[in-house]
Amino acid sequence: MPRIQTNQPQPAVATQPTIVERLRSGKAVPIIGSVLTHDLALGGHDAVISAYAAYNHYPLTEHSLAQVTQFKAIQDDTIRDALSLREHYLTFIKSRLFELAQSQGVAQTKLDEIDQHLTS
Repeated sequence: MPRIQTNQPQPAVATQPTIVERLRSGKAVPIIGSVLTHDLALGGHDAVISAYAAYNHYPLTEHSLAQVTQFKAIQDDTIRDALSLREHYLTFIKSRLFELAQSQGVAQTKLDEIDQHLTS
């Protein structure tokens, strides 16, 4: 952040880009809260973690996200660091959202557009 002259009048404020413009330009990261993703869209936190556990063949019935991701990191040789583990989990969440959209009858053109973003 540049230093400002506090003893000078403030210059006219330039128009700031909107959040949509920042998202489109890649200068902002959309954060979807857990209430929306887990409770409203994905059926609740426990359901998400149970699905992720099943997807990763987690052998125990009691599980948390930390336990399942630790198991995944140990069992999967492609997981090399924390970032690749996060990416794997996010890919799982994105794929679940895509499958939900598909099952809810979202238009194929929109699904194709989303799929393009997921695979690029």
